[in-house]
Amino acid sequence: MHHLIVGGGPAGYTAAFTLAKLCPEDDITLVSGEPYPYYSRVLTSYYIGDLIPRENLFLEESAEHSSPNIRLELGRRIQSIDVAGRQGKLDNGRLLTYDKLLIATGALPKQPALNGGTLPGVFVLRSLKDAERIRDWAGPGKTAVIVGGGLVGLKTAEGLKSKGLKVKVVVSSRRILSQILDQEGADMLQHHLEDNGYQFLLGRDVQSVEGNGQVERVTLNNGESLSCNLVIYAKGVAPETGFLKDTSIKTNRGILVDNRLQTNVSGVFAAGDVAETYDRLWKAQRVNALWGNAVEQGKTVAFNMAGKEHSYLGSISVNSIKMAGLGVISGGIVNPSDPSFNVQKVRNEKEKVFRKLVLDKNGALVGMVAIGFTGGAGVLLSLLGKHLRPSMRKAFLQGSLGYGLLYKNFCRGKA
Repeated sequence: MHHLIVGGGPAGYTAAFTLAKLCPEDDITLVSGEPYPYYSRVLTSYYIGDLIPRENLFLEESAEHSSPNIRLELGRRIQSIDVAGRQGKLDNGRLLTYDKLLIATGALPKQPALNGGTLPGVFVLRSLKDAERIRDWAGPGKTAVIVGGGLVGLKTAEGLKSKGLKVKVVVSSRRILSQILDQEGADMLQHHLEDNGYQFLLGRDVQSVEGNGQVERVTLNNGESLSCNLVIYAKGVAPETGFLKDTSIKTNRGILVDNRLQTNVSGVFAAGDVAETYDRLWKAQRVNALWGNAVEQGKTVAFNMAGKEHSYLGSISVNSIKMAGLGVISGGIVNPSDPSFNVQKVRNEKEKVFRKLVLDKNGALVGMVAIGFTGGAGVLLSLLGKHLRPSMRKAFLQGSLGYGLLYKNFCRGKA
């Protein structure tokens, strides 16, 4: 049996390692578009800021050495898939046949579609190569404009600031981290970051990048001009599915999969940031592009590729960030538009503490946010989708929720 895995991120590598243990007699080929072995993309902003050394990015010494039945094809991208002939074509023309295929190509950063977007000094951050290019360009005393106020944009801003650059973050919406925080929570984090030297320009967007041979300034859509030496475009990612355009594999925002993470084509699976899986809280298919979800899906899909039935219960969106000493944890549905949801929250601006609960119309916990003192947040994340006693809700909002109370309420049958 030959398993072909396309994608060298957490879903692909986790599936490969798991399959190697489950099926030691099978052959496994992993194709990665990057020339590097398995590494953590989420740490690249720390590498940019000299907060960790390059070698700390890598997670495995050698997949081939630890698992002899795994063969790596590094620095190669898949060009097309022939599902009828069960083979994939690489960008160098080579054909790889397979019995079972896992698509774990992840996502690609959205490229800057604006005037001057190809000038030297304009970057995206998705890969180690991107991080190294930014490191080579950035230097103390320079000014960077970050386009986008999401997690990638803020973490990149942190890395550059720690390297001695001045950082300005341009956000098209009215708040930072708009996908995981509401206005109150975002305001608290923003004010804290501004007190620590970050600059935000909300409700504006970059219209053009200008300079003589390299970046010198950006012009915003309100006509304002900002002098800068580099621009980081961090306006999100999109699942990498372009090579599937001539196949019968169904896609929406990502590749559609069932509870075995199999596509509509038998023997073809998808996992990680490229897959559109069932979200247990939204109760709908969604792309939850998170490292933890990708690892879990990689393990699950490996069992199913090995013929050992394993059902994937669904993903949940969980995010965390800590900047300038202030922690943020967010999970599930945090900005419900349906008025039937019950939202409970507390805010202490002086102590820089914000806590929020979101309950559905049946009283089940479907979302939570903790800023500042995040004690109890881990407990609450484990309870997403469950009903909570009023005492537990009150304890979280007051900052006293812990595993002791969880034990009392659940293990002793007092839920």
